[in-house]
Amino acid sequence: RPGVGYVQGMSHVAAMLLLNMGPEEAFVCMVNLLDRWHFQDFFMVSMPRVERYAHAVNTMLARHLPKVWGHLRGLGVDSRIYLLEWWMTAFSSVLSLDAASRVWDMLIVDGPSALVQATLGLFKVLSKQLLRMDFDKALYLLTHIGEAEVGADDLVTAARSFTIDYDEFFAVVEAQHPPPPPPREGAPG
Repeated sequence: RPGVGYVQGMSHVAAMLLLNMGPEEAFVCMVNLLDRWHFQDFFMVSMPRVERYAHAVNTMLARHLPKVWGHLRGLGVDSRIYLLEWWMTAFSSVLSLDAASRVWDMLIVDGPSALVQATLGLFKVLSKQLLRMDFDKALYLLTHIGEAEVGADDLVTAARSFTIDYDEFFAVVEAQHPPPPPPREGAPG
């Protein structure tokens, strides 16, 4: 992909690949990743495309964890701020090696829906903390997620509690919609 030059997050993706395969295979995987799913949009830092993914993540968050989504929305936390780094590196730059490796295992086995599951799983694991935080603390936690010491088993268990259809998710990415409605009082999440 000549249009995609080096982007800072690429080294994290390359490192995850090199930890699990030889250099030649890692190169082929990296090239293939640039042609699949969200990686090209994120590596090219196409903000209109990132905004679409952020909207789709917000839609999933509103659907599955409405209290968390409503709280973050009420605080004015912009999901593009953390989502760009989380998804550009498929969590390898923000989670411990153990937790990131487990997310990558899910990604390789299940495809891109694993990133949506991991995102929701992360919010589920952090929900009690996030619901007590103001804007500054919530934004700090979401942009310094490695400091939260999220356990790999807890994250995977939480992520696997969500059933995500990637085609449905991607349809939301491709659609032009207003933000999801605020959560109902007494809604779970």
